[in-house]
Amino acid sequence: FNIYNQVKGSGYKTEAPTDFYVVHLSAYEHAQANGKTHMLTKSGLTKVTANADTEHEMACGVGNYTFEPRNRVIGIVPYYSGAVGNDTQTGNAHSTSPEQVKLKWVVGTICSMLPWMGHVLVGTCTEEDKVRLDNALVADNKHHEVHVQVMDCKKPVFLPYVLLRTAQHHLKTSDKPAWQNATHVYFTEMEDRKS
Repeated sequence: FNIYNQVKGSGYKTEAPTDFYVVHLSAYEHAQANGKTHMLTKSGLTKVTANADTEHEMACGVGNYTFEPRNRVIGIVPYYSGAVGNDTQTGNAHSTSPEQVKLKWVVGTICSMLPWMGHVLVGTCTEEDKVRLDNALVADNKHHEVHVQVMDCKKPVFLPYVLLRTAQHHLKTSDKPAWQNATHVYFTEMEDRKS
């Protein structure tokens, strides 16, 4: 992976490629989908849900963070649990999984980032997504290093861009130590947005 350094244009890289990865939910869905309709079958949804549970358990079980520069790295993740489609009302979401699967997957994604990043900002378009995600993070005891913020998206399709602009603003103006000390930023689309 490459965590971009905004000042020097360089990145951190791990020695082993498997040290850090985020599997996009939509990629796993595509592997389980009906080849003609590209929709999940009932058995495909069962497999996706089981995989979300496994990824969540594996990623959120980590608690001993040893990556020394992690407090200089900020992670940012857009999260939208809404409808899929290719228009400006729904965004260009890829995931067709139910909301509870998306929620579990985004928490697993966040947990997989925390050993490498001292702070993660998650942007949502709705207060409902913020509340559900905050509650899930509290349940996993990961809420101390994660901030969920409702963005003024106008339309869900704009969430990734609004989140990136918000992160740029925080990097320039925030008085919070996590943002003041940040030298690197990592962005992941989680799974349900194409950015």
